[in-house]
Amino acid sequence: MADHDYNNDSADSAEEESSDSEGELCKTPKVDTTRRCCFAAANRRKTMDAVIAEMEHEPPSETKLSLIDLLCIGVGSTVGSGVFVLTGDVLPVAGPSASLSWIFAGAACLLSGFAYMELSARLPTRGSCYTFSYHGLGELWAVIGAFCITLEYGVSGAGVARNWSRKMGNFLGEDYKHVVFFYFGKGTWAANATAAELDDPYARTDHNYMDLSAAFLTAGCTLLLMGGLSLSKAVVNLMTLMKVLLVIFMVICGFLGASQNIFESGEVFAPGGISGVVNATTLLFFGFIGFDEVCCLSSKAKNASRTMPLALIGTLGIAAVVSFTAQLAISLISEPGKSSDFGTAFADKGWTVVSWIVCLGELILLPLVVLLSILPQPEVSATMATDRLIPSIFRKQSSDGTFVWGLALTGLIALVALALACPVSILWNVISLGVLLSFNLSNASLINIRYGNVGVVSQPR
Repeated sequence: MADHDYNNDSADSAEEESSDSEGELCKTPKVDTTRRCCFAAANRRKTMDAVIAEMEHEPPSETKLSLIDLLCIGVGSTVGSGVFVLTGDVLPVAGPSASLSWIFAGAACLLSGFAYMELSARLPTRGSCYTFSYHGLGELWAVIGAFCITLEYGVSGAGVARNWSRKMGNFLGEDYKHVVFFYFGKGTWAANATAAELDDPYARTDHNYMDLSAAFLTAGCTLLLMGGLSLSKAVVNLMTLMKVLLVIFMVICGFLGASQNIFESGEVFAPGGISGVVNATTLLFFGFIGFDEVCCLSSKAKNASRTMPLALIGTLGIAAVVSFTAQLAISLISEPGKSSDFGTAFADKGWTVVSWIVCLGELILLPLVVLLSILPQPEVSATMATDRLIPSIFRKQSSDGTFVWGLALTGLIALVALALACPVSILWNVISLGVLLSFNLSNASLINIRYGNVGVVSQPR
């Protein structure tokens, strides 16, 4: 890492020599230099000068992201599973009061969001949690941060692809499943499964199957990103607009088809009481996953120091308002105390056309989340390659500034393999770990940058 300036506070590990009483050279008692060297390397921090030098030597990109572009990326990656899935899942937990849980969950994310806003203004370069941790905590924590980003985005994209494929199978029928799903290993069936179902692998309730359509979707999104940011930016903006319009359509239909007065009493609005609202808040926290994605794209933003904080707070605000109104809408049309989703709720009311539009729209727009999940991955890989933590091939760019090799290695190989064969249940568990850990690392980095000298506000030396 000779081409960067790093801070290393450890003492020199070389052995000291001294002279004994007879004038002969003798060595002082040997200390555990290996442990000290490892500790020093793990806590080596990238200075602000090194970050600025990287920004100055950044090749000019033909395509820059405006505030609107960043908002579309943030909203497109955040508003998705929260509205389509979580709004129905929390109804048995908190009832209509889950709408308040969305506000509380958004406020909780905003606390971490403030840290991301300040850090992105201080360090307007790519890498997000990785760069923040490298500057504020050290190299070891930066590597952990990069791993967390991979879990939060790359791995989650593979999970969303498999979820989309399963929804497509439910929409198109059993013939589709027979073509794209190939089960393996020991399976599980429903407790009341018939003998015929026990002999049918496609009646299994587990996720141990090879999913061809999820692999093809992941590969297609990766190839689209390899085509350049100008092409993918137009697709993202269009699909985000379509997603917001679909949610507005669902909300309007939900209010028009209201079958109950959710404000009739406190018991009707909050059947679970305060504990129900709190429990729903912990579940809905993950509905805001993706708001920090824009930080990974700082190097491609116009006037990053100004636009990044605005993009972050705008993403959280829009996502909270959209999710709040969607929760109210589904509460008005769903049976109290039962889990549901918009498509099922409209179908139960006899609104077949509306239900069909919602289900089809979700299938068309859910791939946007996969696309946006892959988008920041090559940015993080390129930053690590610049710091010589991974091979330099990950930072090779095309003429328009696209990290083609990074996309090919992470998207077409690693993520396609995950989408093809890794069960969704395993993916979601590791994703939750990565999200929480990345938030903690970013918050700790800001604290250490501000108060890294016994409570005195200072920058790392």
